Order: sequence, then C-alpha cells, then structure tokens
Amino acid sequence: MVMENLDIEYTDSDYFEIVVTKIYSNKRIDQLLSDVIKDVSRSRLKKLIDSEFILLNGKSTEPSHITKIGEIIQIHLPEPELVSLKPQEITFDQIYEDDNLLVINKRANLVMHPGNGNYENTILNGLLFKYPESRKLPRAGIVHRLDKDTTGLVVVAKNRLAFDSLSKQILKKIIRRNYLALVWGNIPAKIEIQRKIERDKANRLRFMISKTDKGKFAHTTVIPIKTGYLQNRRVTLVKCILNTGRTHQIRVHMEGVGNPIVGDVLYKRGSPRHLRENVMQRQALHAFSLAFIDPIKKNHLAFQVIPPHDLEKQIREAGICIHQLSL
Repeated sequence: MVMENLDIEYTDSDYFEIVVTKIYSNKRIDQLLSDVIKDVSRSRLKKLIDSEFILLNGKSTEPSHITKIGEIIQIHLPEPELVSLKPQEITFDQIYEDDNLLVINKRANLVMHPGNGNYENTILNGLLFKYPESRKLPRAGIVHRLDKDTTGLVVVAKNRLAFDSLSKQILKKIIRRNYLALVWGNIPAKIEIQRKIERDKANRLRFMISKTDKGKFAHTTVIPIKTGYLQNRRVTLVKCILNTGRTHQIRVHMEGVGNPIVGDVLYKRGSPRHLRENVMQRQALHAFSLAFIDPIKKNHLAFQVIPPHDLEKQIREAGICIHQLSL
C-alpha cells in the first residue's frame, strides 16, 4: 500500500488512519508503519511517534509498541522542512512572471509539493532550484495546488508580501479558479453543488460527499457548455467554478452527483465500466482560468490556457469543437 501525495490545501500535514487487522497485528508499530508508508524512513517514523504526530487510539505511544487487532493508528505527516529538500532543475511552463509572482501552466503527471512518499521531482523542488530565496517562504511560495494529473494554472508567490496577499485572497475567495471538465452523462442546466466532503473510510486515499454533518463544506458551480458522445455514451463538457478549495473537490462532487469525470481512475463510480480502458487514463480536468488582484499594484490579473493535447483530443473525439467555444 503506497500513500500518494494528496494535494491538501490550507493545511501543513497529510492525515490518515490505519485500522490494525490480523495481518498487521503483533508487530512493532514503527515496523508496521515502515512497511505501509513507503519512502518514509523508520528513523523519521520514530521521531514522528515521539513527537506525537502519530497516535494510537488518540493517545501517544512508543515505537516499540506491539500492535493489536482493532487498534487505530492516527497519522499526521507534516510537510518536510524546506531545509531538508533539495533543489532540482524541473521544467515547468511559466506563462507570466514579474518581481513578485509567477503563473505556471502545470502539466499532467507532475506533483506540486513534496508529500509522504514523494520528496523529489516536484514543482517545489524546481522553485528551490530556480529561486533559491524561495526557501524562506512557506512551501517555497506555493499558495494553492492541483492534483498530480490535473493540468492548468497555478500562481506562486516570490516574496512574503505576495505570499500573504495571495493566501488571504484564497481564504476570502477573491481568487477565481475555473476548470474545464469532461464528465459522463448529460447535464442540461447549471447546478450548484454545496455538499460537505470527508475522507472515505473504505479507502483512505479517496474523499466522498459526507453522509452526516461531518466533513468540510465545499461549493462547486457546474455550468454545461456542450454535450457529445464517447462510444455512444453521452458526455458533457462543463465549466466548474471552484468556490471553495477542498482536496479533490471537483472530482468528489462530480462523482457524487452521478457525473464522474472521464478518465478518473480514483473517482470512477458511475462511469461506464466497459469504457474505462478506452478513454484517457487520467481525469479530464483542466484549470483553464485564473484571476486575482496583483499583490503590489492592486490591479486585476487574469489568465487563460487551452487544454493540453490529450484532453483536447478527448474532447474532439466526443464531437465537441473546443476552439469555437466562448469560455
């Protein structure tokens, strides 16, 4: 079981739980965690246990604790200290830059930020290489993120003034982030999805629409643009407005309303099972539009980028001509 980077916004840690089953019982807790959480050293896990980032049934424990069936291990993996991360020359597409910020058009299969099990070859490593002074900033200036296989626009701060301004704009919902998504089924009219999101207890890598009052409030506006067909199954190209910034929000919401995103291998409930291997093998999701207030000049900045080739091809195969659309 490998824990993937979860791209969590507004938090300095990744959180998940492990319920000890028979296969994991009668082991030292540090050994069990070393087997389950790949690419995190046993010595670091011991330090996390000693620092109470890892709890057992809500209480502190010892690395030498022998696990028992039914115990719950609660794990907070804090983001790595920047001093321990190495700069790397990472190629990423910058579409705008000034003295205070840069806007990146992120490609697929590129992680933005180091997380558990993934400490190299990220945009953050690239920022440390290109802008050594970014080491002084939280997350090297990254103020919001995209999932590994979601493409499109993100803004990065180059100094503390810009970082604080952009972070406040996100919290106050001043930054506008709009996405294109190709989803299964027909969406005939605009919908407002306002549903809380919580981690899926059956699969800790997933999130789900909360069935109780627990979870974090999330709001996505979905506007249909044009319908088409993929192998005789109706699909809709939609514009999604991200009104809040929860982990995997659009993907969770679209699956939750019965219109999962084409190609999504994690949030695929409701997609045609027999067609899953015949479409693009990543979520058809692209952050095409980004707008915010310049942290220094206070003028309005807005950017748009067309979808990458694989998504454009998938949209075209659905019989939708994206170049004729007004977004």
